[in-house]
Amino acid sequence: MAKETKSWISAPPEGQGPDGARYGAFDESFEGLTASGGPIRPDRPKAEGEFDWPQRSGRDWAMEDLLSLMAWGRKRGMSDLVFTSSDGPWMRVSGIWERVGEGSVPITELTALLNRLSRNEAAASMVGSGVELDFGCELSQGRFDKIRFRGNATAVADGWTTGLTVTLRLLPELPPSPESLGIEPELFAALFPANGLVAVTGVMGSGKTTLLASILRRLSETCPRHIATFESPIECDLVSVPGRKAPVEQSEIPRHVGSFAEAARNLTRRAADVVLIGESRDPQTIRGVLEAAEIGVTAYTTLHTRSVADTVGRLISVFNQKEWASVVSMFLSAIRVIVQQRLYPSPGGGRQAVREYLVLDGEARSRLLTVPIHLLSLEIENLVQTRGQPLERAVRRAVLAGKLSPEILAGVLAEKGRRPNGDGQ
Repeated sequence: MAKETKSWISAPPEGQGPDGARYGAFDESFEGLTASGGPIRPDRPKAEGEFDWPQRSGRDWAMEDLLSLMAWGRKRGMSDLVFTSSDGPWMRVSGIWERVGEGSVPITELTALLNRLSRNEAAASMVGSGVELDFGCELSQGRFDKIRFRGNATAVADGWTTGLTVTLRLLPELPPSPESLGIEPELFAALFPANGLVAVTGVMGSGKTTLLASILRRLSETCPRHIATFESPIECDLVSVPGRKAPVEQSEIPRHVGSFAEAARNLTRRAADVVLIGESRDPQTIRGVLEAAEIGVTAYTTLHTRSVADTVGRLISVFNQKEWASVVSMFLSAIRVIVQQRLYPSPGGGRQAVREYLVLDGEARSRLLTVPIHLLSLEIENLVQTRGQPLERAVRRAVLAGKLSPEILAGVLAEKGRRPNGDGQ
């Protein structure tokens, strides 16, 4: 007979959380999320970086346990939650990973949760065979309160067997307002061109999608322009923005449209005035985005780069060298704004966004079209320094405002090869 596995997560005594707040069945705001009669483990010393969450509803992991944990984490400022069959749950709060409770989630319970979350009974089998799975999900916390997240499931080693890790990123129900993101006035004024391309770049987890969702929210609130988005997955609900001025449709890749390349072909048939292609990472998608911008549509997309100047190089790197000249010409004709965003931990908690950006008018685009391809990155960097906002300047301002530590500035200056007394006005 197999040994019974108990995966209890400890509950705080008397419903008291580590920050003094009251949670779980003891908190009226969570009424109905967890069963009131489940057993509670006695309090115990917690390991460093570990904290407790509301009591479990039973011996096995159930959807209501996940909902309870997600809701509780949202109150704490959680951004990500990771379950691994060989480890306990971990939660990222303000950029810092913290262990949640004790023990691990048995693989049988984790696979059952994955199948339900992904709405695919074969999901766990697919992942176990080596197929990575991305999905989006929405859980109801009440009639008017929903918890939305995007997920990824990947097979991992679990001793000598194959295990599973599931990563869930909490998503806002509505996009944040541009004002709440502290977008610079000069940049804000340039983010809504009548046509052309706006490219938001940065590494994974730098807030690119959130920034774009905020831009589209403002567009939908103020402009009678038809918006179509293609995302993987859909992260913010633009359709529910109050008082929209025009149609908004959101399609998820691959649930509604097979790929970003197919989305790029689809958008030309949709009579859209504004399009969002969630990520430009292959030749077909990039060409589709550029062609849309050329025919009078306002196009938004993201790329993975660490600076504005790296954007052209990243763009052409997926093309055959014989195509570089035509792709660069299309890009420079279409581009209106390049924004590179980063998130750094703030001394007061949370994370602070800083942005390097360049707004390109007709004169700047014409100038760049005369520059040889191998010198474009250098010329764009010069334009960022003289006509845009370099990253070090944005970080220095944040340090002076007390939003970032001086160590962040020192790291950025070292990365950019600049001395501490260099440019940073």
